[in-house]
Amino acid sequence: MSTEELSQNITTSSVEDTELIKITVSNKNAKTARKITDEVAEVFSDEIKDIYNLENVAIIDKAELAKSPYNVNYIKDNVIYIMLITF
Repeated sequence: MSTEELSQNITTSSVEDTELIKITVSNKNAKTARKITDEVAEVFSDEIKDIYNLENVAIIDKAELAKSPYNVNYIKDNVIYIMLITF
């Protein structure tokens, strides 16, 4: 996976009213997404410590495997299927 592909699949956001950062990775393989997320968190934590001379940076939670796909749109899929079989 190239750096560009990787960066397109990673989303970061701040958690409202906290100093926490949420890292989300999209990948077809849930285990790969989890590994990437954990590695990004480790590298980010190390880099922030070095850049800002902080010692109180910690990873609160490890990545969790998705139990089901998050971007499945059954209605859209069914409409496309019906359109394909009728034409």
